[in-house]
Amino acid sequence: MVTGNSEDRICQILVLSDKFIPENKFGHFTKLFFNVITLRKYVCDHIKDTDTFHFHVSDLYLKELLEKFVHQIEQVRRIYAYYDTSNALQSGQFRIQSGSEESQKLQFCLKRDLEKKLQNDETGIAVHPSQPIDRSTIDNITTLATERVSQKRTNQSDHHLAAPNEIAFNIQEDSWMENDILRFICPFCKFFFQEPYELECGHQQCKSCINHNNSCATCSKFILKDKARFDPCFQNEMQEFLSMCPKCKWRERWIFYQKHLNQNHQQFTNCSICNKQEAQSSSYEHYLNGMHQNNVKIIILDMQ
Repeated sequence: MVTGNSEDRICQILVLSDKFIPENKFGHFTKLFFNVITLRKYVCDHIKDTDTFHFHVSDLYLKELLEKFVHQIEQVRRIYAYYDTSNALQSGQFRIQSGSEESQKLQFCLKRDLEKKLQNDETGIAVHPSQPIDRSTIDNITTLATERVSQKRTNQSDHHLAAPNEIAFNIQEDSWMENDILRFICPFCKFFFQEPYELECGHQQCKSCINHNNSCATCSKFILKDKARFDPCFQNEMQEFLSMCPKCKWRERWIFYQKHLNQNHQQFTNCSICNKQEAQSSSYEHYLNGMHQNNVKIIILDMQ
């Protein structure tokens, strides 16, 4: 394992869970444990082989972990504690004294966010400048992220406010789009809002995005699920928003834009990533195929 002097360098991710997690949910930087004693022994045995550790811990083990002072080990930089519900998470937060040594390293999360958190840590290691880029980890994370997006779109297929394909996938490329319409794009999933809910902080997210995230994608404040409310005024504003077709003088509410394209214009769109033209009816499949995903990964890696 490559070591370095960076304070943010993470070399190993240790998961302490009461449930088995399939190996395909994380990469080779992550190890799974089922009791505190085994995890503590592993840390002590490998403390000279790594710069830092990140822990991802089920709430069932958090008390024991703190009682054994594992958090006081300097190389343990972050402990993510996971809870089943928002109420349980808040109760866990209240038990930790603000400003204490434990609170400096603890971050409270919901268990449904575990996979995403692990992938974030794995990505940070895979592209860290102190070592060669780990392409196998990037490949695995990209595949899992694609599967999540695909599942989200499947779950939203029955919603009455589906976003037009070329808008949903090409938000940055539609030069005709007025700035105002960007307000109608969920900051979490980057698609048009599906059942927009207003959070206590005043920002909006899709209902399904709230269920899969415990912090506001705009301001990072903790989401109180019982305080989130459906925003009918915002949804009505979306439905009444006027949009102009870039191909003709048609101007109508944007929810009819996809129908207008299907009836009046040949449906082809340019993929700037692959530099090729695709039929819009198959654009979703194109953005998920292997060639497009590989091109996206190349661009991401070049940006590091």
